[in-house]
Amino acid sequence: MTSLYNTWRPQTFADIVGQEHVARTLRNALARPDQLAHAYLFAGPRGTGKTTTARVLAKAVNCQQGTQPEPCNQCDHCLAINRGAQLDLMIEIDGASHTGVDDIRDLREKVTRRPAEGRYKVYIIDEVHMLSTSAFNALLKTLEEPPPHVIFVLATTDKVPPTVLSRCQRFDFKPVATTDLVRHLRMVGEQEKLSVDDAALEFIARLATGSVRDALSLLDQAASFAGQTINVGHLQDMLGLSDQALVLAVTDALLDADLSAALTVIQTVSDRGADLRQFGHQVVGFLRALMLARSGVTSPVELSLGQEMQEAVRARSRRADVPSLVRWLQLFTEADLGLRSATVQPQLPLELAVVQAVVGVSVAELTAALMPPTATEHVPALPSMPSAQPAPTGATGTASSPHRVAEPEPAQPEAEAPSTEAALREETPQQSDQAPPGPATAPLPAMDTPQPQEAPGPTEGGSLSLATIESSWPAVLKLLGRKRKVTALLRDARVTDVQSDELVLEFDHRFHAEQIEKPENRLVTEQALQRVFDQPLRTRVVVKGASDRSEAAAGQDRSDPVVRHALAVFPGATIIDAETDDAQPAAATGKESGDEHENAAQDAE
Repeated sequence: MTSLYNTWRPQTFADIVGQEHVARTLRNALARPDQLAHAYLFAGPRGTGKTTTARVLAKAVNCQQGTQPEPCNQCDHCLAINRGAQLDLMIEIDGASHTGVDDIRDLREKVTRRPAEGRYKVYIIDEVHMLSTSAFNALLKTLEEPPPHVIFVLATTDKVPPTVLSRCQRFDFKPVATTDLVRHLRMVGEQEKLSVDDAALEFIARLATGSVRDALSLLDQAASFAGQTINVGHLQDMLGLSDQALVLAVTDALLDADLSAALTVIQTVSDRGADLRQFGHQVVGFLRALMLARSGVTSPVELSLGQEMQEAVRARSRRADVPSLVRWLQLFTEADLGLRSATVQPQLPLELAVVQAVVGVSVAELTAALMPPTATEHVPALPSMPSAQPAPTGATGTASSPHRVAEPEPAQPEAEAPSTEAALREETPQQSDQAPPGPATAPLPAMDTPQPQEAPGPTEGGSLSLATIESSWPAVLKLLGRKRKVTALLRDARVTDVQSDELVLEFDHRFHAEQIEKPENRLVTEQALQRVFDQPLRTRVVVKGASDRSEAAAGQDRSDPVVRHALAVFPGATIIDAETDDAQPAAATGKESGDEHENAAQDAE
């Protein structure tokens, strides 16, 4: 039985699918034989019709009805070329197996002989890029000035030397559009008495990626697998692809940041024995369509999806944002490389991609962030600049003149705001022989000072309101500039309270709170606050959900006789909650503190 792509190989220029620009040019040249070139170069992806077009050209120039835009396919010459029996009119040479100089020398001897029948000898050299450099050099002279009865057609999917390009008329064959492939597959299916639904035709066309030969091969394989009736389910089973519902499920899990659901989908795909790489390709294809739709692309051709999946894209496009989609596409593309070599746990690259997509931090970043500093590391010295002085205030504490904070110069584009996890992996500078200055004298770097911008001064009474702090928080982040680590940490912080000269910063994660409490990070933060709000501000860091519990526990501990005795022996000690590691003051200030110590001393006696 002959394969479908051989059975349905085009026999005229009109039958060639998706290459109208090539067919039109050659038909016009055949209408005026004096415009025929002596050498053509057909370049393009596999399965787009390069060799087929060369065969149609060989028939057209040797047709017994005369040189005309289309061969008749009825004369002896046309029929002989169709059967491949007329070796004198069309000579096909496989460039991959005839790569040497001797092969080209033999060709040069044969081209001098006129054809026994017909007007032209058409030499079709397929995969011409496989010829060696010496073989190309041996061909150049003959290619430039061949005998008048010879036409060369070179077909290639790769680059050829410029010396060859300059001696040929070049035609670029493009990948066939999905709509053209669907139309062609539908026609072939009807002629072959196959019942193929439209969704299956679109599915095959997308898998073929512009190759007519690949599309017909898939249709042929599907007919052998499913019989005369073919649907998308048959194609998925035949190719080991996953159900589209699983692709939608893992996408929904990513959009909902549901790590458990996403990992469950990956495990389901693995348990069903589906091809994990193909599943990854399906996910990438759907995420790409989401990114395009979110960017304003609505054309079905551009989205390269069937009608059902296009509706799924439209339903989810509002829930996605382009930066996240770009990151997910990068992660799943990298996972494809890992799937090629994964053996012990084949699904692990996909699982890692899912975890990184949901958590938002890579394994390398997390490892770097959690790595404790070595004994030789020290706090980096900050570039020096004059420290900002607080603005003079009146009796009511109102600033006498507004303080201005700078914005970045236009010539220097603002750096993209880093994520907390990315910033935490900033490397600690190498140890220097010179001791770094103490943190108490390290100001903000001059390079990060923005240009003038109105900054809020202290409110009446010398205190700031929470609303003022929140509205000016972007100015604090901008002032920090290239201090990526501190900036990223503060982006995840919430200002929950402000009292006199103290600012309370709340974090969701203890690790982030510990990072901002480091002396160098606290110093930079408080300097920025002083610059923006025109008054010294201290910071106090709390972890969400831990403060109330710790204060209550500390209150109970202070009433314990043993604790009170310890506080009397060690004045100024701090009570630490062993469960949360939260430190609480041992006692309040003023009279309450004195009474507590006096009572503790009495208990000790």
